[in-house]
Amino acid sequence: MRSFRCATALLAVACGATRASAPAMPAGPALGGLEREVHERVNAHRATRGLSALVFDSAVASVARRFSARMARGDAPLEHVDFAERASAIGRRIEYSAVAENLGLNNRPSAETARAVVASWLRSPSHRLAIEGPFDVTGVGVATDERGVFYFTQIFVARRR
Repeated sequence: MRSFRCATALLAVACGATRASAPAMPAGPALGGLEREVHERVNAHRATRGLSALVFDSAVASVARRFSARMARGDAPLEHVDFAERASAIGRRIEYSAVAENLGLNNRPSAETARAVVASWLRSPSHRLAIEGPFDVTGVGVATDERGVFYFTQIFVARRR
């Protein structure tokens, strides 16, 4: 049985920023490839709408990756718990005017999982809103649990201008 679950959150705030950030948590090669694929698929969709490509930021990806790992370990539900903390962590690195987050999980084979999660986000009005929103920076984090279920977090950031 294939399962899909998704959630989205949006927080529009003004945050002061410093340049300090937590060290990046590297993804394994396979998961890093899935993170790049999600980023590329989202940018491909944005291009079809005449929107600018999102710049991948490793510090934002590190925040996303940590939350995906928490979900995979069972330490957090597929919900936007502690989203304000993730936004604050990003705000210490990037001065922003808005931040949003898409979450998802599925048990598709690794060759299909990134395509499937992005497709499910695009079918959801709230997820599509984040993907097509006025953001210019993103980070993607992917983790798996012991059953091979993939957990996705994509964070979208609108830098303050």
